[in-house]
Amino acid sequence: MRQIIGSILGFISFGILMLTYMCIMFDTTISTDTETLLNMGIVGFVGFIVSLYLVFVASSRPQLYYDDIIRDAIVLSKVEGWLEEEVIEHQDCADAYENGEEPIMSDHTDEICVGRHEVAEGLLNQIKNWRSDLCK
Repeated sequence: MRQIIGSILGFISFGILMLTYMCIMFDTTISTDTETLLNMGIVGFVGFIVSLYLVFVASSRPQLYYDDIIRDAIVLSKVEGWLEEEVIEHQDCADAYENGEEPIMSDHTDEICVGRHEVAEGLLNQIKNWRSDLCK
């Protein structure tokens, strides 16, 4: 859409610049009014610059946003995979701790493992909730 608007604006600006040139070259009544010629030239030039911006600069931004969205989706997928691995890896410690059984880890770091399990599981649930909220 921006490219179409930019192209139309560029065409109109080119027409204004050509009209200004023709007025100067063919010595019309407008060519004696320098203020009008100057205004026409400025409008044509500004329109040309804006059309260049719309056609070349602004039209590339959607691709950048799309790339960011894809990159974020890949990162989120990797985070979810890592969280799932944390839940699986520390499930034995969490089960033993909840049932009041003897510590599984030889260095007695079961509570750390339980904490990692709870955080990973909680974050996975929160991501699931956020997704379901967005789909409503």
